[in-house]
Amino acid sequence: DVTLVADDWRLTEDYQLHEASFGSLMDWSHRGRVGNWLTVNGETDPVISVASGTVRLRVINAANARVLAFRLSADRPMRVVALDGAPCDPFDLQTIRLAPAQRADIMVEMPAGDLRLEEVSTGEPVGAAVLKANDMAPAIALPTTGMAWYQRPDLSGARVIDIHMQGGAMGNLASAEFEGEVLALRDLAQEHSKLWAFNGIVGGYHHQLADLDLGEVTVLRVWNDTRWEHGLHLHGHHFWVDSKEFGEKTLPVLRDTYLMAPGERADLVFVADNPGMWLFHCHTMEHHAAGMGAVISVT
Repeated sequence: DVTLVADDWRLTEDYQLHEASFGSLMDWSHRGRVGNWLTVNGETDPVISVASGTVRLRVINAANARVLAFRLSADRPMRVVALDGAPCDPFDLQTIRLAPAQRADIMVEMPAGDLRLEEVSTGEPVGAAVLKANDMAPAIALPTTGMAWYQRPDLSGARVIDIHMQGGAMGNLASAEFEGEVLALRDLAQEHSKLWAFNGIVGGYHHQLADLDLGEVTVLRVWNDTRWEHGLHLHGHHFWVDSKEFGEKTLPVLRDTYLMAPGERADLVFVADNPGMWLFHCHTMEHHAAGMGAVISVT
């Protein structure tokens, strides 16, 4: 059972943090501040000792912006058994993409010797980690079924919250409300570093999308009306979504962060069973800071 915390960094030629590019509106209006150096568990391409046999990899994308993509060398299959900590019906993949904040539990069969994990989001493989087999462990059958925490709820009488995402480069957001005033996008960007909006409002901790009753079945009906991917994260709850993240086949899964493609529409379905003020935002942190966030209240 191995935890792999992956992150990427933007470094200068002498391997220092590229501080001069912090706050770049080019980054904030596009896909965020992506880096040029990968670490796993704080190291560059570490060698990790594991038992031969069946290994469970708990992979976490801790990057602020980059959508990471992982595969095993020799095109060995990976069996996904949980997403964002929630068990799912297992399925096999050759490559898995994870947005910032997304997690996946993956079962793999370790051969004797080494097995390389590669990061392939740029199209050019980069060494992420080497799994090195030690003593043999008993073989464990890969799981074929999984049980989510709760079944998808009945939607009759459900509360529907429409969320229209706009903004960013090459987008269609001409103006938006910010601190009670409607401003042109140019003014928002140049004067306030704001570039994204939910429902025409530049978001933040004072933008309340909804006030839900405790136990209320809720549908966040989200439209990604932008040219960019967004990893949407709901604090305090997991939601059901018909995921399009894993190839052509749509999979119903329970998770707390969903990577939405440009132009995609999706229903995020959950039971508001956790009282509090909960952030709903894009986990590309530059998008969040530039306006793509709001609060859902459960009372």
